Order: sequence, then structure tokens, then C-alpha cells
Amino acid sequence: MRKSLLLSIAALSLVAASCGGGSGKTDPTTGGETSIAGGSTESSSPESSVAEPEGTDVAPATEASGGTSAGPKKLTDGRVLAAGNPPHLDPAQNFTLEGAELEGVLWDGLAAFDWADPKNAKLVPAAAESWTGNADSTEFVFKVRKHNFSNGNPVLPSSFAYAWNRASDPKLAATYAYLFFNVVGGKERVEGKAPSITGVVADDAAMTLTVKLARPFADFPTITTHNIFFPVDEVTVSKVADQSKYEQQVMIGNGPFVMAGAYVPDKGLTVTKNPTYWGTPAGLDEIKFVVSKEIDTAYSSFEAGQVDTSAIPSGKFKSATGKYPFVQAPAFTVDYYVFNAEDPVVGGEKNEKLRQAISLAIDTTVLADAVCQGSCIPAKSITPTGIPGQSNLCTICNRDVEKSKKLLEEWKAAGNTLTPIEISFNSGAGHEDTINLVQAQLQEVGIEVKQAPISSDTYFQTMGKTPAQFFRLGWAADYPLQDNFLYDLFASDSANLSNPSELANPAAIRRS
Repeated sequence: MRKSLLLSIAALSLVAASCGGGSGKTDPTTGGETSIAGGSTESSSPESSVAEPEGTDVAPATEASGGTSAGPKKLTDGRVLAAGNPPHLDPAQNFTLEGAELEGVLWDGLAAFDWADPKNAKLVPAAAESWTGNADSTEFVFKVRKHNFSNGNPVLPSSFAYAWNRASDPKLAATYAYLFFNVVGGKERVEGKAPSITGVVADDAAMTLTVKLARPFADFPTITTHNIFFPVDEVTVSKVADQSKYEQQVMIGNGPFVMAGAYVPDKGLTVTKNPTYWGTPAGLDEIKFVVSKEIDTAYSSFEAGQVDTSAIPSGKFKSATGKYPFVQAPAFTVDYYVFNAEDPVVGGEKNEKLRQAISLAIDTTVLADAVCQGSCIPAKSITPTGIPGQSNLCTICNRDVEKSKKLLEEWKAAGNTLTPIEISFNSGAGHEDTINLVQAQLQEVGIEVKQAPISSDTYFQTMGKTPAQFFRLGWAADYPLQDNFLYDLFASDSANLSNPSELANPAAIRRS
């Protein structure tokens, strides 16, 4: 069963400079802002606004209490959409944390995470009541539980098969379609060479979904928690002429909440309790997700009592913890900076020493102390602390001004000319203070920096299509596996929006 986390969790990693001599590669989700709950405008208790600390399976307040004993229990959320509109709400098309949090209240995947013990999250059945794998983990059989979509149509194994074939259709161009490379025939489907994913077999009579994998992968059930694997109601969706426009209407899910109306950009989204939900009923009758263009605006609305939850702007964590009864920092997230591997100044082997000089010039401890104020720690690996198997691998993540200057001079002596480095970031999402500090630290060693802010509404799409020279990205775990960081962010066959640095190593491709 889905559980809401009612504990304050220290951020596990945030604000990392790119590690290593090569170019970093990354993804589009925001790193996950520190959030706060309280300030009730609709009689919600502070605890009623908590969300699980994981990307795909987030379900704000599905078991929280709030409201009065006599009236509806409602929550006005100013946290999820504190930095603008999500680019997509369709589970097949979404690629951001914000979209995943909204989808997490509307859909259930085959499996979910129980966060009752935040240090030991457990993968548990959801839309599938059980699953079994063969000896070498190349085939899994999911037993789909008998339950319905919110419109009353049954959720069948074929609902998943249809959804996966839809999401892998090259016409939809789903960002996360590369996850289907795990499945036999998935790559061919994504590349338009096959009409369907051959490794997926749905038996509605037996209520089983059999999935044959392209390689041994024992953690595949974990990946089914990702939104791209959510089921869709074929009866409803097949009637939509332009599949990319499905998200512009009231979508039908199988989760604890239902859409009260279509999502309208800048107007937010309201969801209401699903009265026929198969699992533990939601503790709230209604959640209203309010859109703000900037985190500062969302926080002001929170302090004015206009919303019940908010992200906390940088530099205000300490004051917030002293004023409000519940503050939660993001878990399993990392912010990092990426070099464009094809840029003539910072990319390629000949500019390795410049990249190393930049990394050594940045003091992540200062960034964590000044900006996060205890809600994050300096990252020493692209994989955050708390992910099983994580280890600190970066050898040039501790600031060393003298070594940075020495490497910079060696790079110049090789005939290179240093021009101002342009650093891009998503504006309005609370990263301005960090960027200012990074700029000052780089200038201290002789590296001039120009800031290039881009609206959060279009930032990640822009980086996915035309990467900047040096740019900020963040990744929040879709599921707590190292694979979710190492493969999604660094594999040559992952999407540009996940890995936009333009660095590719065909010899390292694992899933083709």
C-alpha cells in the first residue's frame, strides 16, 4: 500500500559540481526543493501536506488527516508547482518531478514504494498483487489485481500492454521511452521498426502480464513504479486523434484521486478523492495544486495563509524551521553542473584541465551552508547518499584554489584562450543564490562567468534540444536504484533530456 511519509528527512545530497575529468551528463528534473507545511486556509493540519520523497511514486497526503470532523478535508498545495507549469501531465510524456508528483495521486503502477521506514523503503505490490521472476531475471510475470479505472472500466493486463506500446510509439517521442529498451522488442518499437513491444504478453483471462527482458535485470519490478509504465484506459485513450493532446483533457487513472477538471496552464489542477479506489482511501477529499512562477512567490502565499504547503526559497531554511511545525527537505536528489561535450571551449579531451579547474574552484561546502542552511550536504557522487551501493567517487570535488589555478594556467599554456563561461540555469526555481556563489568562486581563480537564466517553463526542453555551454541540472530519483542515476544520466542511449551534455560513448551502450 502507498504510504505518506510523516517525518522530516535531511536532504541526502544537493549542489554538486561536475565530477571527473570528462563531461558530466544529466537529466531534466528539478533537484527537489525543501518544502514546508502549515498555514491552513482550509483547516488542514500541518501533517496533511506531506509528500513521499521519491520521484515517480509521490502521493501527497494520501493518508493524511485534515479538515474538520464535519466538513470536507481539503488541502491547497503551493509546493509542487511552486516554480511554474509542468511541461507534461500524460504519464507517457512526463519527464519532471512536478509532473510525476501530480501523476502519483492519479495513477498506480504495478508496484509502489512503502516509505514507512524512510531509511529502508520497501517495494510493495500496487496494481499488481504479486509478481514472480525466473532464475536469471530475464522474465517476470505480474498478477494484476482486479480493480477499476476511476471511470469504472476494468484495469486489465492489456491496459498495461496498451499503455507501454503507446508510450513507446515513436510518434509520441516520449522522453523516457528508452526505459523500454529493457524489454525484448522495446528498442525496435521506439525506433519505429516494430508495431509493438514483442516482449510484453497480456492475458486478461488469467490477469497476468508477462514481460521478457532484453538482458538479466533483477530490479525490473522497481522500474515499473515509473510513470511511463502506468496503465491507461484503452477505451478512452484510443478515441483521442492526437495522442500528444490526451493530457489536455480529463485523464482517467486508477489511483487514489481523480481529476476534477482538465489541467489549465497557470491555473493549476484540482483532484478529488477517488470513491472507488482499490487501496486505502485517501485521507483528503480534495487537493488543489496552485501554480506559482517563482518559489519566492509561493512562499509568500504560504506565509500569507493562502496555501497550506510551499517550497522554501534558498537561504530561508533555518528561519522556516524555527517558525513552522513541519519542514521536510528533499531526499534522493542531486543538483549538478554539466559541460557541453561539443562546446569548443569546455568540451572535448583538450579542455579536460579547464573542466577540472572549474570543479576544483567550486566550494560545495560553502554552497550547502550558505544556501541550504542544513537541508543538504555537499555531493561527492552523482548518486545521492542513501541509494543502496552509493559510494563517494569524486576525486576533484573538494575546493583547491591553488590546484585550480595551476590547471588553468597549464590549459592556457597549451594554446587555449579563455573567454567568459556562460552558465545557464532555470530561473525562478530558487537557484539564483547558488549561481551567484558559483560565479564568485570561479572569478576568484580567474574564470569569468556570465549568467544566462532561462524560464523554468522551458528550461529543460531547451537543454534537451540545444544544450548550453555550462548549465545547472538536478535529478530526483524516480526509484531508489543506482541504475536510475548511472544509466539515465550517463548512458549513450538515454534521451537527450536525461543526458543533454552531447557526450556519447557507443562502446558503453548496455541496452541495445
